[in-house]
Amino acid sequence: MDRMEKGMGKYEQLFGKGEPASYFTDPEFQNILSSFIFGEVFFKGSLMIEYVN
Repeated sequence: MDRMEKGMGKYEQLFGKGEPASYFTDPEFQNILSSFIFGEVFFKGSLMIEYVN
C-alpha cells in the first residue's frame, strides 16, 4: 500500500467518505495534506486516535 492509499484510508477513518471541502478550493494543497499528513505522519510511531462524543 502506498502513501496515498494509506492517506485516503486514514482520512476516511477520521472524517468519513466524501471529498474534503478544501479539495474544491485548493486541490493541490489537499493532495499534499492527504498524502503527507494522513499517509505518512499518522503511521510514524504509535499515535492513538481518541474519539470524543
